[in-house]
Amino acid sequence: MSRSDPRTSPPPAGTAKGAPRILITLAEKRELEALIERQLGDFYAKRGGRVFLEPGWGVALSAARGTEITDALPQDDELARVPFRDLLSIRSMLAIDLPTLVISRSMLPNLASEATKELARQVNDLAQAARQPVAD
Repeated sequence: MSRSDPRTSPPPAGTAKGAPRILITLAEKRELEALIERQLGDFYAKRGGRVFLEPGWGVALSAARGTEITDALPQDDELARVPFRDLLSIRSMLAIDLPTLVISRSMLPNLASEATKELARQVNDLAQAARQPVAD
């Protein structure tokens, strides 16, 4: 994803000074969602649908590595992370608590959409927080 540096780029035309700046644009969000959906498909093909329900697995977004599906501890350069178990679709399934429960391949687009929205929200919140003055 290509974007200008939010610290040095001027605000978009028509944006009031001090207004929240969106770091991930709508086009970038669509690109991110397609990338995550492909990664989920690859992950599903290798690990199956049950692993999505296991604690620790999720999608991380970093400046250096991009998006990755991981169960590793958060890294210092991560901009955002969303555990699979925090996604609404999976939380709803976990409430059923069936030992044979698995995520089906047909759910992957929905999981990608949910993960993308949460990652984008976290990144945009991070960008907004960076614009706030530090309290003494």
